[in-house]
Amino acid sequence: MNPVSPQAFDPYASTYDAHFTHSWIGKAQRARVLKYLDPCLAQKRGALLELNCGTGEDAVYIAEKGIEVTATDISPEMIRVAKQKDSKQQVKFIVSSIQELTSKTDINNLGYVFSDFGGLNCLNPEEFRSLAANARRWLNADGYFIAVIMGRKCWWERFFFSWRGEKTKAARRTSQTGVDTVINEQKFLTWYYSPKEVESIFQDHFHTVTIKPIGLFIPPSYLEDWIKKYPVFGNVLILFEKCMGGIGAFANYADHYIIVMQKKEA
Repeated sequence: MNPVSPQAFDPYASTYDAHFTHSWIGKAQRARVLKYLDPCLAQKRGALLELNCGTGEDAVYIAEKGIEVTATDISPEMIRVAKQKDSKQQVKFIVSSIQELTSKTDINNLGYVFSDFGGLNCLNPEEFRSLAANARRWLNADGYFIAVIMGRKCWWERFFFSWRGEKTKAARRTSQTGVDTVINEQKFLTWYYSPKEVESIFQDHFHTVTIKPIGLFIPPSYLEDWIKKYPVFGNVLILFEKCMGGIGAFANYADHYIIVMQKKEA
């Protein structure tokens, strides 16, 4: 199986914001991420490195809060679109995969390492462990590692694909060997991780601050067309998300979850 290629995401760069960032589901899920991200950023622990920044929506948002941001993505086209958003040229954008970054020794004294909406699900377990060790090296004494990850038991996905009779898709997140993913004729593996698995990978270097569901009632992005047909129902789902979406025990059953971890003392 080939590693993730820039060619998988370059053609998607021009339409990604329309399909997700500015979609109903994209905006609703990002609002939940910011609910937990903003209090961390308010602590101003130092500069931030974003992994798999996509079209730069988060990078520009964070930079406007006065935080120094370096944002990376494997796709040159994603970075090109991101630079267009950064009209004040506040963000340093770099074309790089996560795997390439982990070999660099000139990254240090960061306050935050951040990755949003499943960027880390492109890493296999060995690569994830390497990232954990390097993130500890990159961060300052009380730095935060913050990631939004796709878990294993998304109830929306199980229900939707079971209802359609697609049992393999309904159970795909339970795979221990990665899931075949094809984007723009480029084939690679996607890996899913439960919160406990991520905590286990990071336990030697970090302790967990919080874990919260993202998209417990707000559905995955492939249900955008369906949810737009029933806007009142969508508002009800957001209400349920606000009422129950803060229960950490439900994190693995959501479309994504956010995990905040702090570097352990040496």
